[in-house]
Amino acid sequence: MAEKDSLELAWEVADRWHWFYKKGLISRRDFLKAVLVSGGVTAAAPVVAACAPQPATPSQPAGEQPKQPAKDTITVAYGTDLPNLDPHMHNLRFGIILHYHLFDNLGVRDPKTMRIGPHLATSWKPIDPTTWEIELRRDVTFHNGDPFTAETVKFNWERITNPEQKSPQRGNHEQIAGVEVVDRYKVRVHTKSPYPIFVERLQNFQMVPEKVIKEKGDAWFAEHPIGTGPYKFVEWKRDQYILAERNDNYWGPKPAFRYFKYRIIPEVTTMIAELLNGNIDVFRPVPTDQVNTINNSGRARVVSQRILRTGFVGLDAKGRTGPNPFMDVRVRNAANHAVNIDSYIKSLQPGGDRAPALVNPMAFGYDPAIKPHEYDPDKAKALLA
Repeated sequence: MAEKDSLELAWEVADRWHWFYKKGLISRRDFLKAVLVSGGVTAAAPVVAACAPQPATPSQPAGEQPKQPAKDTITVAYGTDLPNLDPHMHNLRFGIILHYHLFDNLGVRDPKTMRIGPHLATSWKPIDPTTWEIELRRDVTFHNGDPFTAETVKFNWERITNPEQKSPQRGNHEQIAGVEVVDRYKVRVHTKSPYPIFVERLQNFQMVPEKVIKEKGDAWFAEHPIGTGPYKFVEWKRDQYILAERNDNYWGPKPAFRYFKYRIIPEVTTMIAELLNGNIDVFRPVPTDQVNTINNSGRARVVSQRILRTGFVGLDAKGRTGPNPFMDVRVRNAANHAVNIDSYIKSLQPGGDRAPALVNPMAFGYDPAIKPHEYDPDKAKALLA
């Protein structure tokens, strides 16, 4: 949750709604009601989309082309720019979203089953407890025409695990001991020990071209990305936008839109204005206090999707800020019994889930048998006594 005092947060929310009122988007009554309520715990990711024809979904069968939309560009807005466009050199959420358009991964997650399936890799299997064999797709080229081969995969793993590269994603692949090229389209990946999440790592490991990086260097590639993905890079205007064009030579289904534009708009109120004026099509996340305004505009709608991120208020159990009451477990339990979290979620974060012990219900290892603290003011008072 944002580390702001309640007065500052209240003024910020009131200012947003006053902007809507001045623009004629809400009534005076709605404005006065809105400023009385603010806050909420992040348990879902609201995404707002303009009411327009939708592009093809990732589950579209290969070879089947989507119905073409009425316009040629889809524009997505985010609040911050990226430090660079090299997928190995940062791990920011917005960058990962962009890179799914420009680059391909060895595997891809099925949004229905959540399992990892083939993508640039057509299959994989364990040969022994510390060796995986991967078969690769044969009809793939990078945007500049360079072929995608087993040597590409070997180069990418060696690049990201090289300590001198200083990749922020190196920790995701520290268990990789080496990559062996078996033939042009087959590799064997050796791990330091049995590695049960190996397949999971295949879905967020973008492939970059060896020849280009060796010839042009990392600094050049960070501003001129070349991948094998459904879109190819066109232009980057820092703090303004990133533009990509459809890759008509893509090995898989072609995107419905010819252009994909990533616009940088720091202010949420500006994003909403641009959305309602038809200048952007999608942005995320949407503040919960603005969902009804957008849905009632007739120009856009908000869709919420469950995510792994969990919002919480930390209690200083270890006394990092100095001696305090929360160092006593009874006080911590009392605080949890004293707050009506379910009511807060219902009022301020519709669609949110409880996260007992801070473990998201979607997380690996989540145990539904562990129940959250029930709302019980009397129990809280007894504990404090």
